[in-house]
Amino acid sequence: MPTKPMAWSVLSSGPYASRLWEGAAPVQDANGIYVFRLPLGRTGAMPLVSVEDMGEYAKWMFENPERSAGMQLGTAIAHVTGEDHAKAFEAVTGKKSRYEDIPLQELLDQMPKGKIGAKASPGYDDPTLRTTAEHFGPWYNIFRDSGGNTGCWKRDYDFLDEIFPGRIRTLEEWMRKVGYNGETRQILKTGLSLE
Repeated sequence: MPTKPMAWSVLSSGPYASRLWEGAAPVQDANGIYVFRLPLGRTGAMPLVSVEDMGEYAKWMFENPERSAGMQLGTAIAHVTGEDHAKAFEAVTGKKSRYEDIPLQELLDQMPKGKIGAKASPGYDDPTLRTTAEHFGPWYNIFRDSGGNTGCWKRDYDFLDEIFPGRIRTLEEWMRKVGYNGETRQILKTGLSLE
């Protein structure tokens, strides 16, 4: 696409690591082990994003238009498997942890039934609005095929290192930085309604 007369670029994120505070937090089983229940299979991986790092990438794009014009820059900490979730959590907290692969439908059944933006959008009954399951469900099929930074959701980690050498590079590093301990807390602060 042309970048003149106006230069443009796109900054892409992905699933935020901070989703672990709510919605994707581990649950304790009967033995007190923290269980990360995700539909990723054995080798699937999510390119988790550190919201805390996003500003650095945006700043670089504005300061380097000769390189960023016409670019779609995909950010991420790393492609994180279900096993990686459990290992990072155990390393940071010292609490026993494991990953449990679950069927995608089980996760979708736990999501709110309302449409995203239903009451916050003009014409709330707009048929183009989707439920959380309709919106987020397909992502997990992509994640299942993205292990090892393959498939549709690839990231150029060497380039991200060049742009921001101080970036967070592992889920364990993110957990240590934010003091993650497996407890839940509300982080979503939007006007979206899921009722």
